[in-house]
Amino acid sequence: MIKVVPDTNILISGMLGTPGPTRRIINWALEKRILIFGSSATYQEFCEKIQIGRLQKYLKRQIFSPEKIILDYRAFVNMVEPNSTEKLARYIQRDPDDDEYVRVARTCAAKIIITRDRDLLDIGRFGDVRTISPEKFTQAFSKIS
Repeated sequence: MIKVVPDTNILISGMLGTPGPTRRIINWALEKRILIFGSSATYQEFCEKIQIGRLQKYLKRQIFSPEKIILDYRAFVNMVEPNSTEKLARYIQRDPDDDEYVRVARTCAAKIIITRDRDLLDIGRFGDVRTISPEKFTQAFSKIS
């Protein structure tokens, strides 16, 4: 089974039902075709972002509340905690907040971070961990599954 670490924006987009690659990624996780990983730090970021004002119209359209989306997150995101050494590691100079996705990937031995974040995509690789857009991931996964 493929282990992946999607960033918060990928999860939110897919969970709000937006048709396309991000929704397919969520569906594959719910079908247990892929494993999605996060940490307490990525969970906290998710909880904060899902409650911002501009997302409320999407939540209401789907008849969701931030609380329901947060419960759904906990249902299919496997939680890991980077060790103390990994927590100190720095990977992304332009946006150190994105370091957490690399830490999670390294902790759970995921080889893929799914993102549209330029800071992550521009670097492309952190050892054996690759960053890839949701479009490229869904194309590749569709071919191999």
